[in-house]
Amino acid sequence: MKRILIIGAGGFGKEVVDLVRAIGGYEIVGFLDDNIEKKGTSINHVPVLDTTEYLDQYQGVDNVALAIANPKIKKKIYERIMRIGFQYPNLVHPTAMMGSNVKLGVGNIIGANSILSAEVTLQDFVTVNPQCGIGHESELRCFTTLYWNVNISGNVTVQEGCELGSKSCVLQGLNITKHVIIGAGAVATKDIHERGTYIGVPARKIK
Repeated sequence: MKRILIIGAGGFGKEVVDLVRAIGGYEIVGFLDDNIEKKGTSINHVPVLDTTEYLDQYQGVDNVALAIANPKIKKKIYERIMRIGFQYPNLVHPTAMMGSNVKLGVGNIIGANSILSAEVTLQDFVTVNPQCGIGHESELRCFTTLYWNVNISGNVTVQEGCELGSKSCVLQGLNITKHVIIGAGAVATKDIHERGTYIGVPARKIK
């Protein structure tokens, strides 16, 4: 059985525990979390062992999952620990539907009842929460997070480090630049070229 550490002992960490258990084949060794007050506690019946400062002590555990939704924090932690040489498995819920020729990098987390259509590409450390839909030939780049019930139409490119809020939507063929936040329920109807937060229907940048 493969052994795995989960980094991030918050709410999303609890969900990742359930996801790993649903997949099977892993022994969850424990959590690492930089909130020192969590050390020694148990979350979802999994112990919080330490902070990421002491990750070197766990090199005997080959696999790590980054259970962190915020793209900036997720990337920052990865850049701190990448030198250790862990493996970052793709964690795909058994109920997720994968179309033909879907391509996954490493460290992606795909929640229950999500659909990735034909020729979708996820680069590395993309988080797809439950019940999302990603249309054909779309590409989501590193560290992007989709919250619950996001819908992305076909031929969409979402650049690195974006956050798409629950029930937001991106229409066909659009390009979303890096580090964009699309608020819950917002609908992107045209390309987004500037970083920032966009809300409403159609989605407009908050000034």
